[in-house]
Amino acid sequence: MSSNTISATQTTLPPASIGTARDGGLGYYDLFDRTESTYIEVGPLVSAKPNDTVTVFWAGSAVKLHSITLEDLNQGAFPIAVLNGRIADAGDGDKVLSYTATYTQGGGEEDSDPVLIKVKRTVPGGLDPHPGTPDINENLSAAAVTPNPVPVDATQVTIIAPLWINPALGDVMVVAWNGANFFAPSLTQPFPEAVSVTLTAAEILDAGVGPAVPVTWGVHDVVANWSGWAPETVVDVRLEDPGLFLAPHVGDKDVPWTQIDLAALGSADLVVFTPDYEGAVAGDQVIVHTHGIAFDGQTHTYDSPAQTMPEPGYGLTFTVPNATAVALAGGTLRVWYTVEGRPVPESHSVWLPVLGQAVGDLPAPVIAEAVDSDGDGTVDQLDPDAANPAHVTIDYPGMLAFDTVTLIWDGRAANGTPVHYEIDRQISSVAPLTVLVTQAEILKFLDGHADVYYRVVPFSARGKAFARALAARESVRLPLRIRHVGVEQPLPVPTVDEVVNGFLDPAAEQATLRAPLYPGIAKGDEITYSWVGSVSTRTQIYKVADATKPPPDYADRAFITQNTGGNVVVSYSVKRLGVDPAVPSETAAFRIDMAEATETFEATALGDIYPRLETETMVITANALNDTSTITQWNGSSPYISGHCVHVNTAYLHPGDAPLTMALKIPSKEVSMGASGHPNLPCKLQAFSGLGGTLVDEVDLPTAPARLTLRWNGKDRIDLIRLVPIVNSPVGVFASLDNIKMKA
Repeated sequence: MSSNTISATQTTLPPASIGTARDGGLGYYDLFDRTESTYIEVGPLVSAKPNDTVTVFWAGSAVKLHSITLEDLNQGAFPIAVLNGRIADAGDGDKVLSYTATYTQGGGEEDSDPVLIKVKRTVPGGLDPHPGTPDINENLSAAAVTPNPVPVDATQVTIIAPLWINPALGDVMVVAWNGANFFAPSLTQPFPEAVSVTLTAAEILDAGVGPAVPVTWGVHDVVANWSGWAPETVVDVRLEDPGLFLAPHVGDKDVPWTQIDLAALGSADLVVFTPDYEGAVAGDQVIVHTHGIAFDGQTHTYDSPAQTMPEPGYGLTFTVPNATAVALAGGTLRVWYTVEGRPVPESHSVWLPVLGQAVGDLPAPVIAEAVDSDGDGTVDQLDPDAANPAHVTIDYPGMLAFDTVTLIWDGRAANGTPVHYEIDRQISSVAPLTVLVTQAEILKFLDGHADVYYRVVPFSARGKAFARALAARESVRLPLRIRHVGVEQPLPVPTVDEVVNGFLDPAAEQATLRAPLYPGIAKGDEITYSWVGSVSTRTQIYKVADATKPPPDYADRAFITQNTGGNVVVSYSVKRLGVDPAVPSETAAFRIDMAEATETFEATALGDIYPRLETETMVITANALNDTSTITQWNGSSPYISGHCVHVNTAYLHPGDAPLTMALKIPSKEVSMGASGHPNLPCKLQAFSGLGGTLVDEVDLPTAPARLTLRWNGKDRIDLIRLVPIVNSPVGVFASLDNIKMKA
């Protein structure tokens, strides 16, 4: 049987399916990471037993042999993970997907019905050349809008875009006019030089008018590959009847708002003031209307109860429910009013962008194992011993199949180290979603705390290309202490008088550590203070003489000097009346450094680094000569990389200049010397500018940390670093570059 056609065969099993292909097929973003997996759903297998097998076939080749478990059979239809690389190796086009169940215990096998899955990894418009602007694809030209400005008597407006890179049959251009989406017909051959969308006056009035209406466009293809948006064209639109009443004022009567900031609005209703319009008479019935367009094109309307005009010369005050504005996060809101019984009853409109996202408008998640530790009626504590795993239930109004839900745990461990965990799930059926969080993940927060919440990107019927653009909604956060039950709770966190915004001035003569008035403090308690610096440590024991004044401790100038440039973690423990056991406190951390000397930037998020795969990240600095950037935090799962500092000088080199030198500091225990005298490392770091140049590596051993020097002899600005894993390294995953912090 051909790998791209379906032959008539006798089968008994239902066809396989792929959730991520339900929008037309598998696209670039579904398959670009060869080491990730695509989940093939098979079954139900009514004749199968545990330890029978399923072989998945893609384009005529076996790509996965799966041993059936009891859990698989209990699910009915169940997923099988197939590496993206196995799917991608078969190329693009219509591919046959099928599977065979082999009954090892009873003998025999059954085949599924085959199904065609389209694979298309070419993205309309090409890949974004500038990832630093993730919403904009600079390969796309700004649209031409005619006429611009749009006069008050215009009957239509045309938006024209040149044909994009990688055009294909079925591509659809989408025009976003003030956030409202309009679609061109599907692309057919022969391909035109340009594609256009024409809007009527009524469509423009409904979508948005004003002096600076943003208009952009993008393209999605038959498998929902999305081009991203083109740079915006700003259009001056004055398409309104000049005889309309004066426009209302929104937010403030005297200084009306020009935008709605959801963070500033909070939970308050939106206030609208109608003016003393021309021809007002006592007894007029006035109604305020709102019409909002969310980012995905969904509309939300509100009509207020009528108010009676008491007498001419006065305006009226209305309120629009907070929920109306919240539903439009990332979209726009049109506000106007009408006067009943008038020949031309409407006012001019006010169009306001709705900024921000509705934080905390969804109900908090429920964790079955979490408890109310202090009897105040609020769940506030989780014991890892009772959560193996934790069952987190997510349920929210407006849930749709294929919504994307991200469960997030964000907090700190006992020593103050930030801990973050998140996992994505897609809603398959509209019912409460239960996510299992392993005990191992929970233990990372032990004796610390975690805020547990979730984020929802709602499903768009127009496909995942549009779902990516929707404004995310967040739930209320559930704050939890992570503690073992039966262990006395840690005492309150101490403070250091001289620390400001997390920094201690290196020139300080001393630092003062204070325990607070902890619960149950009594004369005779024994307090042990602890300072753990990057170079040295310090402990000191005191007796409590006055239960209203815990004695402080002082770190001297020598301790400050020794630990300058590093982090210090402070804590204390208490022996009640001097008797064991000692109860520890929460910890606090600070850095001995000049706070104002650095500015923090976020680097490009890249996902995981694997052997045989090169990964690049931009070094973000000001565009000045001889700037210096330092990666101060590199979050990763590998001990070979996590926490290392990479110093990168960014400069323009000219012929005759000295070679540029960078240093990568690595703990010496992770570096060994090969027979050739070169260091054996789990990865290599390269400077890269796209032009020629040589890289010379030197190593300084056995000092700790080791210093690997990288000399770049190119003659161009260095604005990238490249991490190249060694092919034969035994390490499976080197690091997760989800959050690289830099300071410049």
